[in-house]
Amino acid sequence: LPPIDPDMLMAASPELHFEDPPSPDEEFYLRCLWATLRLRLSFYVQLSGLGLLHARNCKILATDPEFEEFLAQFQSSSMVNTTKKGKGKLVTRLKKCNSLCAGMVERVLRKMPITQVKNVSRMLVGVADEDASDTKFFTPETRQIDSITVLEDGRLSLSLKKLLSSRDPDVDLYGDGAELLEKRLVGEAGLLQGTPLESAYAWALACRAAVEKELRFFKRDSGKFRVKGTDLQAGTLFKANDEDNFDLTSLQSDVIYYVNETPGNKNTPGTPTHPIADIFFRTSDGQVVLIDVSGSNGTDVKKGNRGDRVATKEEKLVKTTFKMQTKMEGKGMEDHQGLTVHGVVLAPRAH
Repeated sequence: LPPIDPDMLMAASPELHFEDPPSPDEEFYLRCLWATLRLRLSFYVQLSGLGLLHARNCKILATDPEFEEFLAQFQSSSMVNTTKKGKGKLVTRLKKCNSLCAGMVERVLRKMPITQVKNVSRMLVGVADEDASDTKFFTPETRQIDSITVLEDGRLSLSLKKLLSSRDPDVDLYGDGAELLEKRLVGEAGLLQGTPLESAYAWALACRAAVEKELRFFKRDSGKFRVKGTDLQAGTLFKANDEDNFDLTSLQSDVIYYVNETPGNKNTPGTPTHPIADIFFRTSDGQVVLIDVSGSNGTDVKKGNRGDRVATKEEKLVKTTFKMQTKMEGKGMEDHQGLTVHGVVLAPRAH
């Protein structure tokens, strides 16, 4: 995430002040939009506008008309219209500012040069400090790598800018995941819901599998799956959006699959929603793992209690995997026998 504190950024710059933002007690959907806006704004300012912002605060004439126009548009979009009230108008302001920041981020990303960085896949998933200090980890060309950040658990990683602008010469799917997330960063969906979060998990899980040759979801051995992470691909498990009509035989072992859902709008219909599981993979020994990401669609998010949503997803995933396993052991599914289905729910921290 961007190292710039978005609250300090907004407080220090009148043009970036957002009137009456969602409170911590607001429904989760509004807090997601607010978190999305703060991240996109921080990311854009970090990439291209921080120096210009400092210059303006020091009364030095700014020379970038694009940045000046952005500030004016943000200020206009974020202001409360006193003739209109209600949460619906708050949603409108949040969406307008999000759309503006997403467009600016897209412009910057298009201009960003791509560099080859050895071991960047390991840095994406996080490296323990003692591993990073090992001379075998950093090669001469990566020893001076910049933008190192510290994760909550003490592991070392890189800034999102560095991660997106890097490619791993030894892990091809790293670039596929970076491009997938980049598309979602500038899309209309919130970063803590919908496809952006799913894409972030798919990228991280694929790189972890490629680096460690396994994925572990629980501390006990039953939660460890040997998967090599040979590729990252779009895919589907179910036919005609029906969870009773599935085919697992076409899944390639060691490939991490993501569901390529596209949210629709009033002009363009989206792709059918996958009934369950946002990410999935098959191991060489016949284990099929379905991963559902919490907050994976707007309807879920708007209901409010995040803990209830996670529990609901867990319950549905348990029922679905049990039903699939039972069907696979019956007549007409001989080609599925020998496969075992598992379910995992992943959810980000909520602050």
